[in-house]
Amino acid sequence: MAGIMFACIVMLSSCKKEDKVNAPNSLTGTSWIYETVVEGVPSAVELDFTSATKGEINVFASGKANDVIVIAGMQAGEFTSTYNKPNVAITFDGETVNGKIDGDKLILENIPFTKE
Repeated sequence: MAGIMFACIVMLSSCKKEDKVNAPNSLTGTSWIYETVVEGVPSAVELDFTSATKGEINVFASGKANDVIVIAGMQAGEFTSTYNKPNVAITFDGETVNGKIDGDKLILENIPFTKE
């Protein structure tokens, strides 16, 4: 009888309600943008996830793409990524930054990106 009680307790404790994660199943084909102002000029960083493990960083200043400027530590170029819903890691220029998705927000090392 004690064995049956123990089995019931184990079953109940392992059947916790799962936390609902408000994040997409895949990032492929999605774009996320961080908008800011740098020295009075409207600027942005856009992350384009082109596949399950790769993407592009685009940097804009005053509405024009610029591969020379750096915003929020990011410069235009390619990145690799891993996604384990809702956690994201992107690697560019030999550096990896981690983030988390909640709905249409991606917080990447305290930088708020919004899904486009």
